[in-house]
Amino acid sequence: MSDEKPAKPAKAKKAKSVKEPKPKKIKKAPGFYKKALSQKQLEKRYLKFIEVPTDKAFISSCYEKKTEVKPAKGKKPELSAERGSPPEETYEILRIRTDLDVKEVKRLNQLKNFIKRNRKSSVNVLPLGIAAIVAAGIAVFVLFFMDPLLEKALETGLEMIFEAKVDADNFKLSIIKFEIAMTGLTIADRDSPMKNLVQFSRMDIRLKPQAVLRGKVYIEEIRADALRFGTARTVSGALPAKPPKEKPPKEDKPIPPLVDLANFDAMALLNQEFEKLQTPKLYDAAAAFYTTTYDKYKGQAELVQTRSKELIARGNEVLEEAKQFSNINLGNIKDINELNRIRTQIQGFIAELNTTTDTVKSTVDEAQGIITGIEGDVRSAEQMVRNAQASIGADLAHLKSYLDLSSGAAMEVVEPVIMNLLTDSALVYLDYGNRALEILEKVKEIQAMIPKSDKPVKAKKEKFKGRDVAFPTSSYPQFFLGELATDVFTPGNWHWGFDLKGVSSDPDLSNAPTSLALSLEETGDGLNRTASFNGAADFRSKAAERFNANINAGGFPVNMRAGGLSKIGVGGFSGNADFRFSLTGMAGGSFTGTGGAALAHSRIIDPSNTIAKAISDAMTEVEALDLGIKYEHNVSASDHFSINTNIGNIVMEALKKAAQQYIKKAEEELEKALRAKIDQYIDGRFVSKEELDMVFAAVKGDKSAMDGIRNNLNNKKDELENKLKSAANEAINQAKDEAKEQAQQAIEDLRQGKTPSIQAPTAPSLPSLPFKR
Repeated sequence: MSDEKPAKPAKAKKAKSVKEPKPKKIKKAPGFYKKALSQKQLEKRYLKFIEVPTDKAFISSCYEKKTEVKPAKGKKPELSAERGSPPEETYEILRIRTDLDVKEVKRLNQLKNFIKRNRKSSVNVLPLGIAAIVAAGIAVFVLFFMDPLLEKALETGLEMIFEAKVDADNFKLSIIKFEIAMTGLTIADRDSPMKNLVQFSRMDIRLKPQAVLRGKVYIEEIRADALRFGTARTVSGALPAKPPKEKPPKEDKPIPPLVDLANFDAMALLNQEFEKLQTPKLYDAAAAFYTTTYDKYKGQAELVQTRSKELIARGNEVLEEAKQFSNINLGNIKDINELNRIRTQIQGFIAELNTTTDTVKSTVDEAQGIITGIEGDVRSAEQMVRNAQASIGADLAHLKSYLDLSSGAAMEVVEPVIMNLLTDSALVYLDYGNRALEILEKVKEIQAMIPKSDKPVKAKKEKFKGRDVAFPTSSYPQFFLGELATDVFTPGNWHWGFDLKGVSSDPDLSNAPTSLALSLEETGDGLNRTASFNGAADFRSKAAERFNANINAGGFPVNMRAGGLSKIGVGGFSGNADFRFSLTGMAGGSFTGTGGAALAHSRIIDPSNTIAKAISDAMTEVEALDLGIKYEHNVSASDHFSINTNIGNIVMEALKKAAQQYIKKAEEELEKALRAKIDQYIDGRFVSKEELDMVFAAVKGDKSAMDGIRNNLNNKKDELENKLKSAANEAINQAKDEAKEQAQQAIEDLRQGKTPSIQAPTAPSLPSLPFKR
């Protein structure tokens, strides 16, 4: 038998059972949709009341087409069967499906409610009512509130820029035309609150819609019927938080003296120029140095004087005490003990004598230091006085230069006078120019005042789904004024023109400077005067030139009397003038102005001195007086002003001839007056020198007295030293004699057989010499 087991039969795999779909639950359609309809009726009855395309398609899918039979039109059906079948015709019609499921029926019921509501009214009343209310509110706002609010906003914005009160009259905004109309606009002057900076009559403002809709104030054009500057106000135009800007006081530039040689007054010229002379200043410096030296040594000298008196008195006392030792005769003293006592007293007195001598020597050295210091300072002061005396020549030459009118001194006199006159005349226009630049700077600051978003910019992901097409876009500054213009006739046949262009809060974005053109023309039977101004201000960040202007005028009569002209001996001036001037300013603050005037039919009125008469005579020799002017303002240096004329050489020759007959006498009078003035000036200014001399003499006297007492002390010290040595020698001799006597006595005792009694002799102590050489 085989061990192999029979194989197990393989299990048959069970076939996967396929789930049969659940039978669809059929639900009866709503009765609202059961009526048979044609396609047109379906559209009219249901579909037109539904807006969503998917809902329309769903309702259409719930209907199915069916073919039905109906009697033919125009034929009556037979009632009896014998007569045969009545005439019929077939047609297609839409009926609701009978196999609708639950979801479809539910959705049909939802749409039924929308259809019924929309059937009641084809217009949605609620949104329409809200829209009507909003429209009515906007209309009321536009009619009654918008213009006043915008007018107030305009006034507030302009007040922030001009820092003064602004009044806008009858502000009207046309939303359709994007235009603004005002019957007037008045802007007060911050620095002169009772005057207006500018006053406009009727104004029409045209805005750019594209920029306005993006929140920008972009004015394409402003037209004004008329404008006036500097008109008076009845109410102050100052704002509470914006006081008038303080102006620095006007500095009258010094005018060199004008010398009338025919009526020369040397002392008047000297008094006018005395502050410029160097001699008085050098004398003042020397006198001040004497005073300083006196103050420096006065206290020291007084201290030396006090100590000198004390030391001299003490020295005399010591010398008086020393007399007791001088009268001792040491040879008469046989007692060695007495001799030692006297010697000890002399040693102590010499020590006291040394102390007194040292103190006197210290004070003498201090006095010598004061004497040496005073001598050095006095030498310096005397040199300063010599320098002052030598400077009289240079000062005299300076004064004589005013007598040489042909050297250009006349122009040095005339230039400051003309500059002051021009400054007074142009001050108003310069103020307007400075205010204009300040206002343009404030307009530029508007862009910086806008808050910037700190949110990081999200990087856009690149999507390659087609072609990128770059459409051009425009960027606008926050504020831009394209043009402000007026062109009017005023009473008196004057024709004014004003044209301002390109005012921007972001000049770099506008990429153009601000320009201003002014024109003035007299067009009637008058003098036919004309004037024009063309200027530009560039506030772009990379602009090297900040502003430039060209001014031209013609046909203006000039008639000036008195005023600053009287300083140069001119009673007045008349003529007809044509002006020209150009001004250029850099970004750093410096500017240069050049120009001049041509004066026809010019003449000097009432000339009263040499220069004025020479100018008057020269003007008669030319057809017109040409005056050239140049002015330079530097930030880090002084300003420079100069003029030149076509009559300069003629005037110089006339002055030279007039000066020849007066110059020598004038120079002599001038030198005499100068020396007398200097002598008068220094009289009484050197009191400290005399006081210093007294201090010097006192210190020298004290030093001499102390030198004498010191010498006496030293002599007395030498005397006592010798006395001390004599006492020592005397003591030694006495000791020798005593020893000799004892030796002889001892020998005698030995001869007699006695024990000798020998005592040690008294040994003298040597002096310690406590004194100093």
